[in-house]
Amino acid sequence: MGNKTGKIFSILREAKHLTLREVTANEFSLAQESKFERGETSLTIDKFLLLLQNTQLSLDEFQDFYDNYSLSEDYTFHDELREAHRIKDLNQIKKWLHYWKEKSEKIRIKNISN
Repeated sequence: MGNKTGKIFSILREAKHLTLREVTANEFSLAQESKFERGETSLTIDKFLLLLQNTQLSLDEFQDFYDNYSLSEDYTFHDELREAHRIKDLNQIKKWLHYWKEKSEKIRIKNISN
């Protein structure tokens, strides 16, 4: 399971207002579930199916959402910035700062020319 799988599961879990404890049902650790949702680790298929069952999602529903979902730029920014702050990755923070400066400059130029 890739990085995207855990993040999408996290979005679906939070949309249903479920806690990590509720979806793991004490079958495996909250730390492992949290790492899965952050894209740091994979789960066995048994554990993933348990999560789906406890979230009341079918595999088909999850697959459909997975296939048709793309993370918005804002979500990606906040997610990566949160992770960069957590691990104190100054280069990642600088990358995003540079990206947003360039983007705001392009918008400013576009607005001037209109």
